[in-house]
Amino acid sequence: MNTRRYWQDKTIVDEIVTILQKNRIVAGTSDTIIGLIAPLTSKGFDTLNRLKGRSDKPYLVLVARKEQADQFTDALKKEPLKTVVENCWPGPLTLIVPTKDSVPSFATSASKTIALRVPNHPGLQEIASTMGGIFSTSANPANQPVPQTIDELDPTIKDSVALLIDDHNETKKNPSTILDCTGNTVKIVREGAYTKEMLRDYLPNLT
Repeated sequence: MNTRRYWQDKTIVDEIVTILQKNRIVAGTSDTIIGLIAPLTSKGFDTLNRLKGRSDKPYLVLVARKEQADQFTDALKKEPLKTVVENCWPGPLTLIVPTKDSVPSFATSASKTIALRVPNHPGLQEIASTMGGIFSTSANPANQPVPQTIDELDPTIKDSVALLIDDHNETKKNPSTILDCTGNTVKIVREGAYTKEMLRDYLPNLT
């Protein structure tokens, strides 16, 4: 049975980093929904695919700060996204943007785009900073409901991860809002914690 630890534990970040450096997976709470985190490596990508039962799309990449995101894309240096990230990161907003040519294919879509987010979560930020970014995805098999608590995790996932991370103060949270920023206009792919109305101040032409 997997060990359950808590974000409040003093050594938890170091323990998670050690696990990820061994190309293993962790499941736990975050600033949004219950998720899986994996190293930003080809093996990490393949392990998530096996665990989720999918291989049709890339995974979200969590970064520690906007400057780390700039290693993957130049899109955030320009308006209106520059203003968006200044006001909405860290937070529950995922941006799909064009990638630099140097970004490995396992982290991008076939059309060379990447989904980036800075979490409003000190532990995840520290892990992403140390690891140079981490893969993140909801902790459910493909096409199955997303668990609301660690106890609701699918048994297959629960038995396959190296560690379960909970929060003593856990409450139900909304998923991140996802914006497609790859075209001439910014489009909402999924409305989550940030509503369309909340983003209008930064993206008046949001569709």
